[in-house]
Amino acid sequence: QRREWNWVIGVAMLLLTLFLSFTGYLLPWDQLAFWAVTVGTNIASSIPLAGAKVRELLIGGREIEQATLIRFYVLHVIVLPGALGALFAYHMWRIRKDGGLAKADADDVLDSPRSEPPGPTKTYSLLGIARGQSPLIRTTSIAAPDTTVNSVPDLTRRAAIVTLGSIAVVSILSVLIRSPLEEPANALLTPNPAKAPWYFLWLQEIVTDTTVRIGTYYTLNGAFIGGVILPGLLVTVLALWPWLDRSPAGAAGRWFPASRRRQNLVFLLVALGILVLTVVGMLMRGPYWQLYWPWEAWPEIPSRI
Repeated sequence: QRREWNWVIGVAMLLLTLFLSFTGYLLPWDQLAFWAVTVGTNIASSIPLAGAKVRELLIGGREIEQATLIRFYVLHVIVLPGALGALFAYHMWRIRKDGGLAKADADDVLDSPRSEPPGPTKTYSLLGIARGQSPLIRTTSIAAPDTTVNSVPDLTRRAAIVTLGSIAVVSILSVLIRSPLEEPANALLTPNPAKAPWYFLWLQEIVTDTTVRIGTYYTLNGAFIGGVILPGLLVTVLALWPWLDRSPAGAAGRWFPASRRRQNLVFLLVALGILVLTVVGMLMRGPYWQLYWPWEAWPEIPSRI
């Protein structure tokens, strides 16, 4: 059960990462940021009964203004990084405590006779085994030397290389590719079309596709269905997946086993669907949120003087 709950911690970290990006999107305080956050918070306001309060809690009032900018800044640089860092520390500690990617049948090693006693080696380090180790952890200390890898310095060296490489790539891109700003935020000048942040465009597209008008008297609220119900179901299934998965024990610790072909196919279809909806919202939605093919020209919208 410990690994299952650690999976839930990972899902929480994913949601915090998205919220971290969302709060940072407003900080440039230009037209793109202002109206993207407006679209996102309007989707949140579609929650029944509590929607208006949720939106007011997010933006610190009834309208997006300077108080919203300060609130998003504090969330982006203090609250969310602190929460994400705490969850990450616990997540990695739990992974090490539970044996990492050790296979479920690794307990068999415990029952096998040992040919020679272990040598006088150091059994602790800064990233050492946590107190109260599980059987899967203990197998690593008696397994054959050619099947184990030391966490220190092997793991720390690789993590340092990936971290420094990522910082170098981001720094180079920041120097070579400019990120232009639009006009300062103006609540009286609405861009056409107004789009959510790119990583939430698939949600905005679902909201559009699930808005159904029945006659002239009733409209099915797409913001509630596409912006709350469907994403909520997706996150719920993702969080409960360790308990829903019926893969055999032999599939643990293996990449793309044949017994998990169906699960991998479901994940691929969901990821592909999100990608397609994002591309449609980014490249094919023009003025008045009309659908245009990439080779079609968008009509000119009169500019406000």
